[in-house]
Amino acid sequence: MAPRRITSLTALLIFIALAVTSIFTYLAPRGPGSSDWTALGITKHKWMALHTDLGIIFLVACVVHILYNIKPIAAYLKDQLGKVKVFNANFNIAIVITLWAIISSLFSLPPFGAIQDFKEDRGNRGRHHGREPAAVQTDPEESKEPLPPKPPLFYSGRSLNRLAGKYDIDIPKVYAELKAIGIEAPPDWTFRQIAEQNDMETKSVYEAVLQVQ
Repeated sequence: MAPRRITSLTALLIFIALAVTSIFTYLAPRGPGSSDWTALGITKHKWMALHTDLGIIFLVACVVHILYNIKPIAAYLKDQLGKVKVFNANFNIAIVITLWAIISSLFSLPPFGAIQDFKEDRGNRGRHHGREPAAVQTDPEESKEPLPPKPPLFYSGRSLNRLAGKYDIDIPKVYAELKAIGIEAPPDWTFRQIAEQNDMETKSVYEAVLQVQ
């Protein structure tokens, strides 16, 4: 029995399994009523739980794999003279790729923005029955701005009541309209809480507010 080979093969098989669960969790619908969705006889929440559990096992396997291969990895950080140089060309490129992936995902930049939008659009078409966003009406006596098409920074931690302090939002109308399409959204809940309660993405909640505003 070779622990190093077992670790490497485990990491490989878990990686393949993660690829499968990633596809199904990506394709799974979001929003009210989506909990009944199944694929291959497995419910959406089971797919998500499986994806999370496999991710933890994969993380452990990768850590063990790194420990077994610490010498070859350390060699990647040495220059041609054998001296350790952490920020060499290869390491710098790896950092740039990693930061690009993280930043692009967080700020919905290409190509991750298109991937995120496609998933959210699938849910939005079913939830809002193809309704176009209503035009935002502003009160000329107030200096509030209309709700912007793109979510403001750190909006997920804010409530509708808080946003209404800056933007022109008809709280009673928005609450009633969201409830009519199956989204429970008390004005004092944050967008994150609304998303979690209704099994949605926070961005989809924001877009729903725009559509009913």
